[in-house]
Amino acid sequence: MLKVRQILTDVFGYNSFRENQEQAINSAIEGRDCLVLMPTGGGKSLCYQIPAIIKSGYNLVVSPLIALMKDQVDSLREAEIEAAFINSSIEVAQRNAIREKVAKGLIKLVYMAPEGVVSNLYWLKQHPPSLIAIDEAHCVSQWGHDFRPEYRDLADAFDQLPRRVPRMALTATANPMVRMDIVQNLNLVGGQQFVSSFNRPNIEYRIQYKDNPMRQLASFLENHKNQSGIIYCATRKSVEKVHSHVVKAGFEADYYHAGLNTSQRDMAQSRFQQSDHSIMVATVAFGMGIDKPDVRFVFHYDMPANLSAYYQESGRAGRDGQASVAHMIYGLQDVMTRKMLISTSTAPAEILQARKSQLREMLSFCETTSCRRKTLLEHFGESTDTSCGNCDSCLNPAAMQDGTLAAKQFISCTIRVIQSRNLQVSAGQSVGFGAQHIINILRGSENQMILKWRHDELSTYGIGKELSLKHWQCIVRQMFVAELIDEQHSEFNTLILTKKAIEFLKSNQTLQVREDVLFRQTNSSTSRNKSPKPSYNFDIQDEQLFNNLRQWRKNKASIMGKPAYIIFGDRTIVDLVNKVPKNIEELALVHGLGNSKISKYGDELLEIIKSS
Repeated sequence: MLKVRQILTDVFGYNSFRENQEQAINSAIEGRDCLVLMPTGGGKSLCYQIPAIIKSGYNLVVSPLIALMKDQVDSLREAEIEAAFINSSIEVAQRNAIREKVAKGLIKLVYMAPEGVVSNLYWLKQHPPSLIAIDEAHCVSQWGHDFRPEYRDLADAFDQLPRRVPRMALTATANPMVRMDIVQNLNLVGGQQFVSSFNRPNIEYRIQYKDNPMRQLASFLENHKNQSGIIYCATRKSVEKVHSHVVKAGFEADYYHAGLNTSQRDMAQSRFQQSDHSIMVATVAFGMGIDKPDVRFVFHYDMPANLSAYYQESGRAGRDGQASVAHMIYGLQDVMTRKMLISTSTAPAEILQARKSQLREMLSFCETTSCRRKTLLEHFGESTDTSCGNCDSCLNPAAMQDGTLAAKQFISCTIRVIQSRNLQVSAGQSVGFGAQHIINILRGSENQMILKWRHDELSTYGIGKELSLKHWQCIVRQMFVAELIDEQHSEFNTLILTKKAIEFLKSNQTLQVREDVLFRQTNSSTSRNKSPKPSYNFDIQDEQLFNNLRQWRKNKASIMGKPAYIIFGDRTIVDLVNKVPKNIEELALVHGLGNSKISKYGDELLEIIKSS
C-alpha cells in the first residue's frame, strides 16, 4: 500500500485517492476481476495505470477510439511511463517494434481497439498481459446508449489466452441493468463492483423549450465568449448548418461527424483540443473519451436519445472540476425524429421497446419541475433526499398546471377525426393525420388540409382556440410521456390513439404540465444564461501569474504539437498560483506535478513565478 501511494504522489503528483480508486487498484494488483464506475473526470485511468507500474509484464487497455489512445499514451509518456498503441494509424514496422519492446518488458501499457484485440489474438496468446482493462465498457451492452457489437467478441478472445488474465471493466455511464450486462458479457468472475457517485456538482443543468433555436444558441454563445465548448446536433445536416451559423457569428469553431474522412476528423479534433476557446459542433460521433478538461459548456441543440446518453455527453463539460454548464433546447419535433429512428431500426423488438421507454423517460426529464440532478442520479440507481441548487429547476422553480381538459379535448378531437373517416374507434387505431393537424382543428385553423377534409365541420373545431400553439405542443409532449398517444411511422407520420387515452377520457385521471414552458418561457438574455465564473479562488493580484503560467503552457504545448492539458491542467496552475512555490521541494507539494514533470519544467516554472 505504501508503494501504491508513493506512485500516486511521485509519478502523478496527487496527494490522495478519489472515491474507490484505491480499492480498484488493490483488486487489480491482487488479480481479481472488477467493474469500475466513476463519473467523467473521476480518475478511472489511474485504476489500471498504477497496477501496470507495480506489476511485472504489461497491461492491455481496450479503448474504442484512436484519438483517445493517442491522448492517453502522450500523457503517460509525459509522466515518463512507457506506453504505446497498436492500431491502424501506425505502420507495420512500428507495430513490430512495439511488440518487440513488449516482449523485452520495456512497455507497461499497450492500447488496442476491440477489433484490434481479435486481429492481434495470435500475438496476445504468445505474450499475454498481466491485466486487461476494458474502457468504455458500457459499449458491450445492448441496453446501453452506445452499443458496439465488436465489444461482444472480447470475452471469447480473452478466454483463448493461455492463462486466465484478470479483467477490469471501466465506464462513466451504466445503470443497474447495463452493469449486469457488462459483468455477464465480459465474463467478470466474482462480479465485484466499485461504484462511485455519479454526481457532477460543478455542472449546472439547464433545459429550455426550443423556440427559434438559432437565436437561442447565439444568445447562449454571447454569454460564453472565449470559452471552449461542444454543441451536439442530432444529424450531420444539422451539424453543418449550425457550424456555419456559429462561424458567421464570429466564433472559432470546427465540426465533426461520421461523414468526414479520418484526416478531416483528426484535424478538427486536434484544433479543438489545442485551443483554449474553440467550439466543436458535432454529432455523438464526437466525444467518447475526450480528455480535454477545460470544456466549459455542452449545448444540446437537439434532444438526446436517452438519459444515459445525455449524462455522458453533458459530462464532457467541466472535467477539471471547475464551474460549467450543460444547456439543452428541445421540442416536439425532436421527439418525432427520435421515434422515427426507433421505428426504422432493425434492432430486436425488446430493444426497440426499451428505446421507446428511454425516450419517454428523456422527455419526462425535460418536462419535470423536480431537481434535474436528483432525477439523473436516480436513473443510475443513486438516491438523494436533497435538491442540488445548481439546475434550472432549483434556481428558477416552475409550477405545474392542470392540462387535463386540454388533453381530453385533444383525445375527443382525435376520435371525431377517426369517425369522420368512417373508421371504428379502438386502441391502436391510426388517425391518418399527425398531431399538428389535430392541434390546427382545435385552434380553429382554416388551412387547406382542414377545409379539404371538412374538419372545420367537426364539433371539436375551434374549442381550443384560446390556447397558444406552444401550449398545445406542450400538452402533446406530455401525452406522449403518459402514453396516451403514439405515432405510426410510414410514408407519413400519423397519430395513434392508445388504450390509455380511451380510458383517460372516461376517468378522473389528471395530466399536469410544466407551467414555465407554457407561460414563463425562460428569457435567453436572463442572468441565468450567463457563464458561471470558474471557482479558481485567487485574488486579482495573482491573475497575472495565472495568465503567465497558462501562456507558458500554451507555448510549450505548441512546440510539442500536443494539447496543453498533456503538460498539466488548470487545477495545477491554480495550485501554483495559490501556493507560490519558491523551490523544487515546494513544487513537489503542487497538485499534478510528479517527479518527471518537476524535473522537466521545474526551473522554468520557478522562474515565471519569481518574475511575475
